[in-house]
Amino acid sequence: MTLLHILSKNQPNPEALQHGINTMGDGHELLILANGVYTLLPHSLTWHLLTKATQRHALYAIKDDLIARGLKLEALGSSIQLIDYSTFVDLVAKHQSTYRWN
Repeated sequence: MTLLHILSKNQPNPEALQHGINTMGDGHELLILANGVYTLLPHSLTWHLLTKATQRHALYAIKDDLIARGLKLEALGSSIQLIDYSTFVDLVAKHQSTYRWN
C-alpha cells in the first residue's frame, strides 16, 4: 500500500521526527508543508534527519510555504523536491492513503 505522510507542524524534537521517519515503509513518501517546513532549516538536526530519509523515501516540500517563511530554497539541496499546491493534490490522488504526523 502506498502512503503519503504529511508533516504540517514544526517538529523541533529530533526524536519525534525520527520516530515518524521510522514508521515509513516501502513506497511511502513524505510531504512537508505549512509550519512543517521549519524542520528543513538548513544544517539543523531535523534537516539532517530528513535529508538522510531521502535515501529511502521521496521527500516533497511546498515551495510557497518555504518562501512565505523566509527559508532559502538554495540551501535545501537537491534531495528535497519543491512542489506547488497542484502537485500536492496530485500526490494525494496518487497514494492509497494519507497519514498526518502530529
